[in-house]
Amino acid sequence: MSANVVTGVRLAARRAVLAIGPLRKLWQHRNQLLVEVENHRRARAILESELAIARQEAARHLRNPGQGKPRLAALSAERDSIGASAPASVAEAGNAKHPVQFLQTQGYRRTPLYTLADDVLSLAPLAGNGPYPVCLITQPKAGTYLVARLLETLGLVNTGVHVDRAGFTDYRRKTISEMRSDYLKFDTRIPIEVSAWLTACGQFIVGHLEHGPDSVSATHHLRRILLVRDARDAMVSFMRFQTLPGRGETTQKTWMTLPQGPDRLMAFLDQWGGDLIRQTHGVLGWMNDPDILLVRFEVLMGDAGPSAQRQALESIARHVGVGPSRDVVSLFLHDVVGKPTKTYSGARSFATRYWNDQVERHFVRLGGGDLQHALGYPEVWHDTAWAAD
Repeated sequence: MSANVVTGVRLAARRAVLAIGPLRKLWQHRNQLLVEVENHRRARAILESELAIARQEAARHLRNPGQGKPRLAALSAERDSIGASAPASVAEAGNAKHPVQFLQTQGYRRTPLYTLADDVLSLAPLAGNGPYPVCLITQPKAGTYLVARLLETLGLVNTGVHVDRAGFTDYRRKTISEMRSDYLKFDTRIPIEVSAWLTACGQFIVGHLEHGPDSVSATHHLRRILLVRDARDAMVSFMRFQTLPGRGETTQKTWMTLPQGPDRLMAFLDQWGGDLIRQTHGVLGWMNDPDILLVRFEVLMGDAGPSAQRQALESIARHVGVGPSRDVVSLFLHDVVGKPTKTYSGARSFATRYWNDQVERHFVRLGGGDLQHALGYPEVWHDTAWAAD
């Protein structure tokens, strides 16, 4: 081998030695970039897949798929990030596993969503026996969770969320104690335009949903039930509920220092009466909707007689598209009434123990008389049980 060739080989080797360090760094940087590109590609694919499923939902539930655009826009606007947990799963219904995705809004905990067998995203991992998604709209303390339990006994699946116009409280997989005392921790800002479309056939959501164009439009594909109650009894029921540990702890409850009776109720109305009356007025517009099934709490409880009670219970079963496996009144009395729920205080609440003329005047000043008229209950107080017209 000539000297020139040897010299050339040595120079090439030296250049290779000098370059190997930077080349290694460049190669590592390239690999890191490729990983980041792949992660972004997967994230985009997840987002596009979820939006495609949302469009399929809209197309299935709406005769005109174009009407689903508001729902899709709301979904996109509310979602800051959504990630599929392909390797993750949650155990529900025994040992069965269901894939889960997460919907998250800024500043709130992520919300798990489940993919059902027909590729529909849902708030619950199982669909019930009913052919329709259902929304139970209630006046505060009118029997929300009483009727929710009834729907469960009829074979529907409770999604476990309590909706309002702008978000919902996520009570899924929470104990009654947690639902009562830690409820402020479970709030989301996922609006009714999204939560209504995450309610699958055979499932239901509940809430004191204010009547308005947005709420009406968002829930029009749901079978809706409106539950109302005499506002005087509802006030007393709410007061009793607020005495439970964990409820209303963000405000002073000086009224609880007073003995049971009218004085305690007067002090309670000072703090809560106006807000409760305004909130109840917010749901009254549903009473004029021809697609709504209106149910009165007193009729359900048998105050108007056994025939009216049976008719009300059967109308609920028909409205949600299911039939009870046995006599509906027997089912209601044995499997629903008196069973523990988030809001059950141990016994039915009546106004007569707490009401007097002074309380009535205060109630009317707050707007209670007009509210009673709008609800279809006696505007003038008298110390007798409610009776049907």
